[in-house]
Amino acid sequence: MQIDLQTLWYLTVGTLLVSASLLLWERQAHPGRARVLGVLAAALFAFVLGCMLAMNRSHFPVVLGMAAINILMMSGYLLVLNAVAGLDGQRHFCSSVAALSFLAIAWAIAGSHFPAAFWNHVSSIPIALTCGLTAWMLLRSRTVQRLRSRPVAVTISAFHALFYFARAFIAPVLIERYGQDMISIIGKATMYEAVLYSVAMPMSFLMIVREEEKLNLLRMSQTDQLTGLANRHAFFEQASRMLRERHDNPVSLLAFDLDHFKAINDRHGHPTGDKVLQLFADTARKEAGPGRTSCPFGR
Repeated sequence: MQIDLQTLWYLTVGTLLVSASLLLWERQAHPGRARVLGVLAAALFAFVLGCMLAMNRSHFPVVLGMAAINILMMSGYLLVLNAVAGLDGQRHFCSSVAALSFLAIAWAIAGSHFPAAFWNHVSSIPIALTCGLTAWMLLRSRTVQRLRSRPVAVTISAFHALFYFARAFIAPVLIERYGQDMISIIGKATMYEAVLYSVAMPMSFLMIVREEEKLNLLRMSQTDQLTGLANRHAFFEQASRMLRERHDNPVSLLAFDLDHFKAINDRHGHPTGDKVLQLFADTARKEAGPGRTSCPFGR
């Protein structure tokens, strides 16, 4: 079935609006990640404005229309980059504004002198670099390092980056070799890929946010609130796993009894007793080292 280019534009706008609405709805369920999801929704709305302007670019001068389209699209990709940075509590707002300003000046100068080559190919390079950086930040992110959804999110951004690198460097070769008909084919391929990206990228972020929240809830259910050590259930679960996976390596179990602890509570009060437990837990955690399972068994 053949789908004309205008229909693909409408399809892209529709999927972007649905994805943005879903992100805004999910903000209510994930208040800890409301800002990240809000930034990502703003990125999708920037893409929507860019697509709508592209659909009506014949009503504007070539340079002005293409420059505005690319500024809106780059704003969207930079917002996606900032959403990824927000997962680790970082912000790159100032550097994003500086990068966008530099690109706007470059487009104003070069876009008027080499319009066809610039807007069809060269303008793809900043998009490819931004998406590549997004994939790299996801790969290095502390927040998503142990999440199963990380490879999916990294792959989506990396594939999008590779696609636009191909538009910048391979597409001109294909057009020169096979003629101007390749422009229409490349345009349709870009729109198909845009539809997939507009669905897959927001969904990968939702996977990350939901999995992160699930792990946080699991961690809270397995942690002693006062000392921050593993609770009794988590201790026996982790200890059993360590015994199963030790492969004839020695495993040691140390038990400590705090003498006269009841006297501390009776004489100085339970808040002081809690501070003593916290101090002992911090000391035990520090001396045992990382990767050790500790549990307070009683008071």
